[in-house]
Amino acid sequence: MRDTRHLARQLLPVLVAVAVVFVITGASLATLPLYVHDTLGHGADVVGVVAGVQFAAALASRIWAGRQTDRAGPKATLVTGLVMAGLAGVAYLGSVLAGGAWALGFLILGRALLGGAESFIITAGQSWGLVVAGPARAALVIGWAGTALYLGLALGGPLGGLAYGTAGFAAVAWMTVVLPLVAGVGVIRMQAPAKPPAVTRTGSVLRAVLRPGLAMSLAGFGYSAMAFFAVLLAVERGWQPSWAPFTLFALALIGMRLGFGSLPDRLGGARTALIFLSVQGAGLALLALDGPLWIGLLASLIAGMGYAFIYPALGREAVRAVDPARSGAAVAYYSACLDLSLALAGPLLGLIADRMGLDAVFAASAVVSVLALGLVTSIRR
Repeated sequence: MRDTRHLARQLLPVLVAVAVVFVITGASLATLPLYVHDTLGHGADVVGVVAGVQFAAALASRIWAGRQTDRAGPKATLVTGLVMAGLAGVAYLGSVLAGGAWALGFLILGRALLGGAESFIITAGQSWGLVVAGPARAALVIGWAGTALYLGLALGGPLGGLAYGTAGFAAVAWMTVVLPLVAGVGVIRMQAPAKPPAVTRTGSVLRAVLRPGLAMSLAGFGYSAMAFFAVLLAVERGWQPSWAPFTLFALALIGMRLGFGSLPDRLGGARTALIFLSVQGAGLALLALDGPLWIGLLASLIAGMGYAFIYPALGREAVRAVDPARSGAAVAYYSACLDLSLALAGPLLGLIADRMGLDAVFAASAVVSVLALGLVTSIRR
């Protein structure tokens, strides 16, 4: 326990940097639709394009971020990401000050810069943690980074809404400029971790990440079902408040990681993934059954507890066969699998919802969790 606390203190500025990029991401997601629609006068189609630019840029830059981390080191890459995030805020300010098409152009530039910043910061942050903690605590630090991400998003929405209500999108832009600078002060004062010699080739990294990454891609359907469709399911069934199922899912996820973050390192990554994929599948299957509110809340809680350890457990499997000098590439390839899952799951599950109803969304996600179990079983052999 004492070693874990010491490690947490060591990595605190890094985790704060990860949280910051997702605070400003959450702030912009909560306010972009209002700014694009009400202030700039564009329709919902443009809102969707502008919002999606960040995630497309994050996916496109993920491998670059991994290579940069392995070449320049996690500290330099993390600082670069924070600079990019601050420049995104400058572009947002340009959008506020400009008029006509320039306003939209600056906004899209800011979204692209923020997507690149996200890739650089989360990749470098996880790689830094892996180098400092070592393979024995890989899942712990991967889970910490994921928890910082979710906490950042949870805080970003209310903070962004408060800022927008006070001074419009200019206030959100200034948040995006200032917060990365504040986080950067802590990171710059840290000593960069020693860079170990590279042994593993890129092709070997891809092979090491392939099966855990594909399993995570399948598990990501469960998260997408909860994030995109849980509110709609609650409304359809008359559950109030409609936000309660996803909120319980998120609270269970964060609580499990904070309380039992070292579990995948103690049990082993593949074994933990098998157990918690089964738990997630059970929660999703229970949600597919029409029942009263308390059943829906219990099912959401179970699904959140299950999802909590899938990402760090499979991440442990992804990085354990790769030498520390290639941890940036391993994290990048693994994270790209989840990015791809989130990009595909929404449209696919939406199609299922249109054709078969919302119950089928959660049933299908439970089935996909079972398919992921097969992949994880092959990892254990």
